Amino acid sequence: MGALALPAVTHAAPVTDAFHKPLEDGCQRNIPGLLTYSSPEWVWVNSAQAQNEDNTRQLEGLVRDPHTAGEDLPENHLSYDFDFNVVPDPSYTYLAGGSPAANGGKGSGNWDHSVPDEYGTLHLEWESAVVPTFAWPDEGDRVSVWGQWIWDCGHWGEGFDFSAPPANDPTAPLTHNGDYLIPGETESELQGTPEAKNIRGEQTELHPLEALVVHRGVPYQAVARESETDAYISTKGTGAHAEEKCSHDLKPPAGQPFQGPAFTACVHDTSNEYQSLSGKTFSFVVAAPPRPSPHARLRYREIQRIPSHHATERVTPAGDGLHVTISFDKVAAGTLEDFGRSWFVGWEGDRSGTPTHLRWTLESIKVNKSLDPNPSRAQQTGVPPGEYNVYVDVNGYWNFVGGRGPTGAVTGGVPTQWVPGLGAVTDGQVFSNINRSVDFFVPPGKPVRLFVDTRECDLPHMDPCALTTELSDGNDAPGDHADTFPSAAAALGEHKLVPSGDDYEMTYRVDRIASFGPGPTPPGSTGIPSSTPSDQRHLHCSDVRAPVSWFAPTGAVSVSSHGLRLRGRASDDRCGVDRVGVAVSQHLGHHRCRYLRADGKLAHTTKCSRPRWLRATGRTHWVLRTAHALPAGAYVAHVMAVDGAGNIELYTHRTGPHRNYIGFRVP
Repeated sequence: MGALALPAVTHAAPVTDAFHKPLEDGCQRNIPGLLTYSSPEWVWVNSAQAQNEDNTRQLEGLVRDPHTAGEDLPENHLSYDFDFNVVPDPSYTYLAGGSPAANGGKGSGNWDHSVPDEYGTLHLEWESAVVPTFAWPDEGDRVSVWGQWIWDCGHWGEGFDFSAPPANDPTAPLTHNGDYLIPGETESELQGTPEAKNIRGEQTELHPLEALVVHRGVPYQAVARESETDAYISTKGTGAHAEEKCSHDLKPPAGQPFQGPAFTACVHDTSNEYQSLSGKTFSFVVAAPPRPSPHARLRYREIQRIPSHHATERVTPAGDGLHVTISFDKVAAGTLEDFGRSWFVGWEGDRSGTPTHLRWTLESIKVNKSLDPNPSRAQQTGVPPGEYNVYVDVNGYWNFVGGRGPTGAVTGGVPTQWVPGLGAVTDGQVFSNINRSVDFFVPPGKPVRLFVDTRECDLPHMDPCALTTELSDGNDAPGDHADTFPSAAAALGEHKLVPSGDDYEMTYRVDRIASFGPGPTPPGSTGIPSSTPSDQRHLHCSDVRAPVSWFAPTGAVSVSSHGLRLRGRASDDRCGVDRVGVAVSQHLGHHRCRYLRADGKLAHTTKCSRPRWLRATGRTHWVLRTAHALPAGAYVAHVMAVDGAGNIELYTHRTGPHRNYIGFRVP
């Protein structure tokens, strides 16, 4: 399932020294430098060996603790990161830096025994305004991920808790909390020697990501017994990639624990934020659920999430599911390349294990404490009103509830927010009658999980509170909280969510909807719009059968000096035919073909198993016309239909009166 252009994991060696190796690779353990663009916050692991301005690695494993960042450094973020940990499969544990035996058995780096929830995991980050919410993973999902393998230079010690010292000992030092060390620590701690009392060493991460493929553990959009995989790939490396590249390209002044002005200028050059996908290929499998019978026929549907740039997709149905390959064109540096799709795989006509259709409705939010000001935070300078950011995750459906600042910037690709007033709250304020709903599906035996993710902004510059004028050592935390129910039935009814600390409370309702009703509600919507784009029709029509298309029994092919005309029919018994594609190829022998392009001319020679589909005119009665005469030779045409639910007719050879391929010659 690896990306064909990336290093093979079987030849990789672990990086066990989290004390000295990060310094060799470019970390500088310089807090003022992190705040003034003179020290990198991230550097590539084995930076000296990194080639082609790229240190991409692949990772596969299980997702733990997905959330948006509570705080980030404003200097090098335009939006808060979306974070999650991954328990790596055995082939990928080498990516976790450090050693469990280091530091007198306390462990180091990713193997720090004092943080059991993160022990042996990889932390992954990508700015929330870059990666669309459809690809944000949920707790328990599996992921196939590609990203820059880095040391996190901003966190090397056990850090400090900036709360007030104990009342019985006002001279006591601040306690450590897992962040970083500040100036004033001993020289051995700053340099990160094994003898340091409070050093765990830097952790390795994948940051930023360039490809995120999420295999859903609880497929919330699966309208039947089917699997769901969501994928997003992008060149948008953000400021993180710029810092990594600039640290690799530029060396600090001799003997100095900081970079020079050339590094600062390099980091501010936005062209360095692009991570190249040029010529890269990513491959993965969308696994099918268990076959219901020996002769069951595979069925799949595909949903376009974003308009892709310079990407080519190849989908091959097989006995275990879909084998998907995404290839990117070779383009000039700095060119935007991206791809976003979802695939759903099941079995033709299979209605066993039908998911339960639920509707989650947010009713009200009460802010008990605005947290501006916050008397428990000595370093917090916030003044009323408080700036709440609230996100909800309903079984993998993420949405930004509200709290966007006046920039109007978009977080995670969400076009609207449900409660804009959350960006300016006071103690005791109530937002009632919100009544925003999300429809989702729960497979039999699967749980329902509502996760609420919050922050109160005291740091400037970063979306969704980019214009906050306050300045603090960090943001306040109103509290994250998850309500989990063992089944769809257990989730029904009225509920009140109250996090630890009682800073806010939320009321919501879960209702059962008739089977095979509308699907998941589009982000920011409360119902089915009167006019729905074709790439969202799957949200409003459920179907477990693919459409059928065929060539007309007579007069299917017409060849002349003016071009080619093909015609035929298509049908679907539930959601209706959405579009019809036709692939026309000139066969050259030895499984080599030249496929017809949209301009009516033939493309370069390729494998016949890689069809190029052209959209026909019409749906139930379709026609494909070209404006150029074809060269002489033997040709084959295939037709394939897609219905309103996104189900795709399989690329097979079907004969008889409903034949879906036809051969012809051009004299």
